[in-house]
Amino acid sequence: MPTSLHLLNARGEFNLVRERIETCFAESMQEIGALLDIHDVDVVAYVSPGRGPGFGSTLLEALISEGLACQFETEISAGEIPFYAQALSPEEMSRLFEQAKPELHSDSYGHAKWFFGNAQTGIPRHTGYSIGFDLVKQFIKQHGGTARQLVHAPAQDFYS
Repeated sequence: MPTSLHLLNARGEFNLVRERIETCFAESMQEIGALLDIHDVDVVAYVSPGRGPGFGSTLLEALISEGLACQFETEISAGEIPFYAQALSPEEMSRLFEQAKPELHSDSYGHAKWFFGNAQTGIPRHTGYSIGFDLVKQFIKQHGGTARQLVHAPAQDFYS
């Protein structure tokens, strides 16, 4: 079954690359990454039609989905972390994650607020990407794995 790789660069251009994903998924993605100017890519998400990984409907699922996408981008760009995945200081990360906790399992969490910022609630731009990347990074540090290996793991596995 075809899998899609969606890329949106800083100029807002959208590209869709389709290819069959089999045993050489990692090699294929590295080849695609090498062909792209990965520094120009703002969003990387891969979706298998009909069976995840999906974006999810709760804040926690969105955080993990975006965190895995940031981790994937880091893995195919020789370890360079995207700027939007490191937009918060450790103090901001802690404070904002505490603010997010009551909404983690909500499906009416306000995606734009958490990922694009909201001055009224004191949530800076890219908060969701930074928190998601941190959750994924901490999980990988404790349990191992890559974004590709963890893409089907339930969001709850990353935070209990």
